[in-house]
Amino acid sequence: MPLPIVITDMSTNTASNSPLGSEAVGSPGSVDDYFRHIQAVLRQEMLQKSWELRGDGTTYVSGTTFTMTGDQTSFYAASRRLKAFGGATINANILSSSFNGAVTTVTILPDSGTLDVSLSSVWLGVDPLSVSVIFPSGTYYPLTGGNLNGPISLSNRDIAGIKVIGMFAEYDNGNSGAGPITIDWSNGSDQKITINANTTLAILTASAVGHYQLRLIQDATGGRTTAFTGLSASRWLNSLAQPTFNTAANGETVITLFWSGTSYTQGSQKVGTP
Repeated sequence: MPLPIVITDMSTNTASNSPLGSEAVGSPGSVDDYFRHIQAVLRQEMLQKSWELRGDGTTYVSGTTFTMTGDQTSFYAASRRLKAFGGATINANILSSSFNGAVTTVTILPDSGTLDVSLSSVWLGVDPLSVSVIFPSGTYYPLTGGNLNGPISLSNRDIAGIKVIGMFAEYDNGNSGAGPITIDWSNGSDQKITINANTTLAILTASAVGHYQLRLIQDATGGRTTAFTGLSASRWLNSLAQPTFNTAANGETVITLFWSGTSYTQGSQKVGTP
């Protein structure tokens, strides 16, 4: 007997007691009940496809929360897709799950609608296409903030309404020695170095157009000279050549640089001197 093209739910359609839906294969009170049950299970598995029906008993708590007995947190993990059944079918992302020693509480972010008191069961997404990685607010970082674990590109789009941009740290290059010592902006756009000998600083090209800053700090002796490679001697602001720096003991000079993508323009200011 050939397999049917359409799998019918025989557990409810008693007229379809055989795979072809027409030929009786036994008494509905015995053999056919068994066949109908198997056929219903197969049909349900076909319909689920990208979903896992775990069979965990669910208890409604609120429009975005439900509980289950036992520790189910490893299954109901944050960002996993979920389909909830009740008065309406709700598709959602799991925001969080926690276990208090007795029950697991699951909080979700529905695509639309909310859970209702008639919540009966939930399915979990198992196919990669049914899983969406989200932040707790659904699509973005929460208003309370979050941690970025990698670089981000805005693809030439604006950032508006910024109040304060704080650098992670001022990178310390340590003592210069006689050099040459390399200043690599991948370590940070704000850096410092202690000049403890007549030295040469090799300024690497920056990876992005923008402003960079380097603090030159003389050691306790002072009188050290600083030369550069990677900078054009004729591109110092208000100077035809490299200006003089603060060479007093513990004296500081702040050098600002603008990288255009092809060249630097430099400026310097001595700290505590005219």
